[in-house]
Amino acid sequence: MKRIVTALGIAATITLGAHGAPKNITSGAPDAKSGVVRAIAFDTAYTAIAGATLANPALSPLRHTVSNTDIAAGYRRVHYDTAPSSASGHGTGYGFFEASTYILTGNAAITGHAEYHNGKVYDVQASETTDASILYPYFTADEIGGDMSREVYSFGGSYASGFGAGWLYGASIDYTAVQDWRQVDPRPKNSVGRLNLAGAFGRKFGSYSLALGLDALKYSQSNSIKFVSELGAGKVYHLTGLGTDYKRFAGTGLSSNYSGWRYGADISLYPATEGVFGMASYHRFTFDKQLNDLNRLPVNRAAHTDWTVQAGWRTDNIIVSLTWGRSRRTGFDNIFGDPVGQVYPEIASIASYFMRSWHTGLSGLWRSQGTRHRLDLGGHIDFSHRLDCYISAPVDRRMRADAISYGIEATWVWQCAGEWLLSLKGAADMVSPAKCSLTGLAGADGYFTDMLRADYAYLTHSRALYTARAGIDRLLPHGRTIGLRLSGVLPVCAGDSNGNGFEASAVFSF
Repeated sequence: MKRIVTALGIAATITLGAHGAPKNITSGAPDAKSGVVRAIAFDTAYTAIAGATLANPALSPLRHTVSNTDIAAGYRRVHYDTAPSSASGHGTGYGFFEASTYILTGNAAITGHAEYHNGKVYDVQASETTDASILYPYFTADEIGGDMSREVYSFGGSYASGFGAGWLYGASIDYTAVQDWRQVDPRPKNSVGRLNLAGAFGRKFGSYSLALGLDALKYSQSNSIKFVSELGAGKVYHLTGLGTDYKRFAGTGLSSNYSGWRYGADISLYPATEGVFGMASYHRFTFDKQLNDLNRLPVNRAAHTDWTVQAGWRTDNIIVSLTWGRSRRTGFDNIFGDPVGQVYPEIASIASYFMRSWHTGLSGLWRSQGTRHRLDLGGHIDFSHRLDCYISAPVDRRMRADAISYGIEATWVWQCAGEWLLSLKGAADMVSPAKCSLTGLAGADGYFTDMLRADYAYLTHSRALYTARAGIDRLLPHGRTIGLRLSGVLPVCAGDSNGNGFEASAVFSF
């Protein structure tokens, strides 16, 4: 899904010349052409490959060489005939308004963004909880599912500068709120808040900048489910992993709450022009699930750790990056005695869910550029391993999914007919399963084990995502542009079409 979101986003790529200046672009260009200069010099593809390193707030002034502001409105949709996972649904469709800015002033960089999305998540099954990928496997679920309406609000910004003889600092803040609901039984209403704070301090050493960053995320989500049908209410379950649920509390706890914290640190190195770059980071995320109807009973909790390392090299025309990451998640089922009044005494906590994964990948981009055109060719290859286990007598279930993913993309930007800028992009991303297994389901049946089997079947098939995008912009005076974007995506699973997707938007830039 992450690559689908990237493919549907609005992309731009550039070439950097010596000392970080755009190649073959001279100062004092006419206003009508400065929109071309900005489109070439605002470097989203380049920073995407080095994104893990440049995420450090103190390195924000190195992300781009020119200022840019985009305001976009449009509609995005992707639909899967076979869902990548039951809990994530069969795709999304929503209208959007998005604004982002990157301003270089003196030796400082200021960024900001604001977004609003309104639409649907299609046919969510085995989960009535938002942020399934964050809270897995502790969902509140039923056996009906359906489309979910969704609203998303997001805003944030950052500031980075320097002082003294080469000292650097930066800070950022981001907040995202999500509202999910359904107007037919079962009727969940979910409210999510994600607040992220980050700060960094560093120093320049010659042409390199070295920075140490710290960040923290506060996560919260409240859920409530209602049944209003006169035919009776469906049963609600509290899942514990790999098709299992907390049977003692099945049918109770229509209202729940998730609360968690993530904190982390990174050290990052990046050159002003050519050279090596890299970073290393550590993050730990903990959360718990409480049943509000049972006096905020803490039924589950989890601890998740991530280690990430990136190393790369960049020149004027080439950038390559090697990444490695490792993740571990341990989930706990809390055990309670008989209630005293409305209070359940906790008597034990059992580690029953385990996830262990690692991945490594190589990506790169080559570009050729002139004053009126740009060609970018990029590619990646990755290997991933993941093992999920649920072990709690008498259940012992294990699912392994190894895969090789690879892809290529090409972008062509051309100033044509004087005052028009044309952009074309094509991309193909493929996934080939390497080694997969699912054990511990002998004799098991039921709705949630059927969903587990369906998710596993998707993982064991080769799949691909093909993307095409076209854009045209009118160059306006004073460096402004206004344009249209149209994207299409074609998901393929086991050689057959697995849905479709598109994006249409209008963009104003200055």
